[in-house]
Amino acid sequence: MRRHFTLIIVFGFCLVFSKIVLAQAQNSIPVTFGGSFFGNYSYTVQGIDGQDFNKFDIERVYFTAKSQVSDNWKFQMTTDVYRNSAAGTYYAGLAVRMKFAFVDFSPWSSLSIKAGMIPGS
Repeated sequence: MRRHFTLIIVFGFCLVFSKIVLAQAQNSIPVTFGGSFFGNYSYTVQGIDGQDFNKFDIERVYFTAKSQVSDNWKFQMTTDVYRNSAAGTYYAGLAVRMKFAFVDFSPWSSLSIKAGMIPGS
């Protein structure tokens, strides 16, 4: 049940995001895209079976889209690409999950109402 609820929420935010992108194309609403990349490179002499070993590894990647839809409405969506490490395995590939996806309604400067997957303090 929880998985279905999560999929419905993610689908809803994707629908809202697509509406924002359509509105941007029609009304020039600015959408800001950004992200962060966390990775590393390692080189080891005599590493595996006496051979030199090197690797480039992705630890985590965040992709973010933000938009100020109107004076009162904002939207933010952040995805998280991370290393999927299942129990007993070294590397099980990369996985993607939704980190944040919320709308922010501010009818007055002193009041902000947020709904969705909201980041913690």
